[in-house]
Amino acid sequence: MSDRASLRALTVCGIILAVTAGGWVLNISQGIVIPIILGALVAFLLSAVAQAAARLPVIGPMCPHWLRMGLSFLFVFLVLMLAVAMVARNLDQASRVAPGYGAAFGNLITTTAEKYGWEVDVTWQGVQSLLGDGFQMQSLVRYGLSAISGSLAYIFLVFIYALFFLIEGHVFEAKLLAIFRTEETRARARLVTHLITAKVGSYMALKTLVNVILALACFAVLWAFGIDMAAFWAILTGVFNYIPYVGSLIAVLLPVFVSVGQYESLETTISLAMLLILMQNIVGYYVEPRLLGKQLNLSPLVIMISLAAWGSMWGIAGAILSVPLTAAMMILCGAFPRSYPLAVLLSEDGNPPGSKEMRENE
Repeated sequence: MSDRASLRALTVCGIILAVTAGGWVLNISQGIVIPIILGALVAFLLSAVAQAAARLPVIGPMCPHWLRMGLSFLFVFLVLMLAVAMVARNLDQASRVAPGYGAAFGNLITTTAEKYGWEVDVTWQGVQSLLGDGFQMQSLVRYGLSAISGSLAYIFLVFIYALFFLIEGHVFEAKLLAIFRTEETRARARLVTHLITAKVGSYMALKTLVNVILALACFAVLWAFGIDMAAFWAILTGVFNYIPYVGSLIAVLLPVFVSVGQYESLETTISLAMLLILMQNIVGYYVEPRLLGKQLNLSPLVIMISLAAWGSMWGIAGAILSVPLTAAMMILCGAFPRSYPLAVLLSEDGNPPGSKEMRENE
């Protein structure tokens, strides 16, 4: 084997070892890393809300930046705390009615099968045993309640990080100038920082707006059908919609399962499912593309792989963060000639964000 081939083999092995070690470190340090990342994303969101407030007629131009930022901080914090409190209260209620919904689910399947001459006897206990011994509705709800109760302090910690990110923002430029010695590296660092802030920040702000629109639309449908805890399911729909592809499916299945427990009517369940799917499609294929467009330009295959990777490492938090984290990695890889091909592979159309600007700075 030639020296060049040996060097390439060593390089590949080094990259594999580095990625494995990096994944292991991220996995064991998730309790520290995830709040910091969420704090940065909240800081991006707050900046976008403050900028949007500046465009309000009459009031916007009169308010200084610090006041808009402070009001945005307080507004987002209170909304999140109220949403968490509502979810915690409704989870407690869901734990009490879950067995009844499960029994109704089994009755509906059995009754529907009898109409077509099939002999099927489905019980909720049988469904749970089929899914596995670890699937117990009350246990899952109790786990959710404990997680929600701890999330109040978690949200407070995330907002503390966000506050410090905002405070550090005005001195970040000076730190870049101190770290990088040449004007070329400084310009490249400024461009990468600007692209990550602009692209990921805009994505999070617009995605949040899309999720709020979807939650309100689903709430209207659930309220019209008289579904129990309609606001609770609407909030979960908005949260799950941060998870690409899989989240929208989960958001539809949960209230449909509740409708079975309430009405034990196949027609009502199908009608509700069709309307919820219609809302998801309208928002996903009409509203979201017009608001987000190709904001991040990530390949759909890469999104699915990143969802699996980050989700297996950090759970639901990793699934929610998979898109912005992968987008930041793509922008960072696109900043350097050696890693630029990886950024091209991660992108949807072969042109990662900022590729034109990067070439102009070379």
